[in-house]
Amino acid sequence: MNNLVNCDSLVKCVNGNVKARDLKINDIVYSLNEEIGLVHDKIVKISLKNERCYDVYVWGNKCSKIVKPNLFDVGNYIFVSSSCCLNDVNDFIVVGYFLGDGWLSSGYCGGIRKIKRCNVSFGVHPKSDDLWIFEYINSKSSNKVNVREKFIRSSQVPNGGNSKKIEVTDRVFWEFLFDNGCPVGKKNGKISCGKMSESESKDFLTGLYSAEGCVYLGKTPSIQIGINWKECIDYVDLLLNEFGIFHTYHISGKTYKIYISRLNDIVKCFSIFDFRLDSRKQAKYNSLIASVDFSIDLHNERQKHIDKIRELRDGGMTLKYLLKMNPFSFQMLKKDYKSRMIFKYLNIQNCDFGCYIPTKNVVDIGEKEIVSIETESKCKVIVDGFIYKEK
Repeated sequence: MNNLVNCDSLVKCVNGNVKARDLKINDIVYSLNEEIGLVHDKIVKISLKNERCYDVYVWGNKCSKIVKPNLFDVGNYIFVSSSCCLNDVNDFIVVGYFLGDGWLSSGYCGGIRKIKRCNVSFGVHPKSDDLWIFEYINSKSSNKVNVREKFIRSSQVPNGGNSKKIEVTDRVFWEFLFDNGCPVGKKNGKISCGKMSESESKDFLTGLYSAEGCVYLGKTPSIQIGINWKECIDYVDLLLNEFGIFHTYHISGKTYKIYISRLNDIVKCFSIFDFRLDSRKQAKYNSLIASVDFSIDLHNERQKHIDKIRELRDGGMTLKYLLKMNPFSFQMLKKDYKSRMIFKYLNIQNCDFGCYIPTKNVVDIGEKEIVSIETESKCKVIVDGFIYKEK
């Protein structure tokens, strides 16, 4: 299966995002296997040609793609990838994740603390894409990586569920994470990550929310996090206050929780952190971003309608005529009336590695140079964060 890609689009490769025009045969790119997630894939054939191109906008995001207008018309769906690789990760993100779903194991001997084993363990949901963990471990250690699944139960998940444990034994890697603030054994006491810059704080929140946060897509959407470590949740509380995000703090038994539910504050979160280390959560986050964009667009359309009614009133139209246009015209004409933002969900289908989001607009940009890419696995490559396949 060939991938037709605009020459100026960015293709996700193991050495970073690369412009399609700069790709070569034997380059290693990421493609999406619908059963296991991201995989390394080799380019086996590549060619250039000219085709008619279109800018395709989806709610909450933008992409550019060679399209057939009847395939990607407004309202049709495009798959937005939520999978993560080493290029999307840095040490501060991993430290944040480790405070939630990672742990360091050590041993003691003769009353004097000596490290007998230096185990570095990552926990992840079995259905989430975990390629980034293996790539990150391999960038820090050449030792054997062990993987096993087990059933766990906690106060937050009383019915329990399966979890995948990915572990490596490596003293240098262990000490690196310990020196960067990752705790050993039971998680309690003061956070020891040190002073972080604004960008480092954002990365830290991305890691921690990926591990312990969730996106609630109920009647009133919210971004939540819950953890049994009070000092950790207090640190999140401090960071959110520094970023000016209003939130509520709750204590439920031994679990400390933070809720972000005001729409304006949810929008602020979009530029501060995401859930990229858990593809299932990130898919829901992308759904939330798209639905918020859709809701804001509806709000703006309502405001334009209000302005039009007021303009007609000022032009001499009677109230009787305006009420025929809209039965709520009397309210809209009040001086202090403001259109209230109402949250509306888009019809979005989430899966383990991404979500199908409807297109918002399609713009013909004329004939452009495009790259035809064929990979070893015949899977679709990731271009500007998108997989170009219809629902």
